[in-house]
Amino acid sequence: MNMLRVFLVLLPLLTAGRALREGECEVCLKVVEKFSAAAKKAGATKPKAIEKVIQKECKKFKDSKETRMCYYIGGTDDAATRMLQSVSKPMSHHLPSSKICQKLKKEGFS
Repeated sequence: MNMLRVFLVLLPLLTAGRALREGECEVCLKVVEKFSAAAKKAGATKPKAIEKVIQKECKKFKDSKETRMCYYIGGTDDAATRMLQSVSKPMSHHLPSSKICQKLKKEGFS
């Protein structure tokens, strides 16, 4: 019982440094919000369906920062890697954009 109390007291301290700060990952948050809106509009709930929506949305982006993010997660045709599951799977579980971007940052995407 005491260990549980210690854990509950320390948990906010351990996770405080991992949260996104104001102004951090603005492009990621903006792009993931667009992906979420498009997936909701398309009725995509499964990760594979969400990945298709992401790829379709990436083709529409004109801003270089948004296009770069799509490239890094594998949403463009010329992307060298495929990290779409890092975005589509959490989206299918209805995780907020901030948490998805937090996970991407942890994986090395910035």
